[in-house]
Amino acid sequence: MEEKKFRGDLLKGYYKAVKKFWGVKGLKECEEYVGIKMDDIKNTRWYPIKYHSKMHRFLGEKGEIYVIRAARYAIQDLGMLSYLVRFVSYERLLKKSPKSYQDTFDYGSIEIDLDENSALVKCKDVVTTEYTCLAWKGVFLGGLDATNTKGTVEIIDHKEKRDEDCFLKIEWE
Repeated sequence: MEEKKFRGDLLKGYYKAVKKFWGVKGLKECEEYVGIKMDDIKNTRWYPIKYHSKMHRFLGEKGEIYVIRAARYAIQDLGMLSYLVRFVSYERLLKKSPKSYQDTFDYGSIEIDLDENSALVKCKDVVTTEYTCLAWKGVFLGGLDATNTKGTVEIIDHKEKRDEDCFLKIEWE
């Protein structure tokens, strides 16, 4: 079985969050823990999932809230795209989520069941650590932030690290 991979821009976004939260000292500690330096990461290059998993564990050991906060921050660290997405509805952003997922990860999938001002998000075959579902909560909260939409994201099925799916309920105004 081939090793799972993800794109470097995601890890770089997490590193930027770490630097924002804990400064250069925290960034250096994180780089040592994860095993790769932020400056060595190429945005479009694919990396083994072990780095992503180590990042989640680093953040989770600081407190589960940091997994959510870092994912929320990383998803908004998109440069010009971050500016443009502010003019898109949250529903449209959700509809594009499955494709965005495939552009970032080479395993698993995301399915979005939309209703009026709510959605059920099915993250399938995505869980790599006990913190993965918390990170997905942060991602979808970050999408609310990026589109200036008020709403909530709730994990409705938080699987343990050996299970591979998690489900979230999103509601917005």
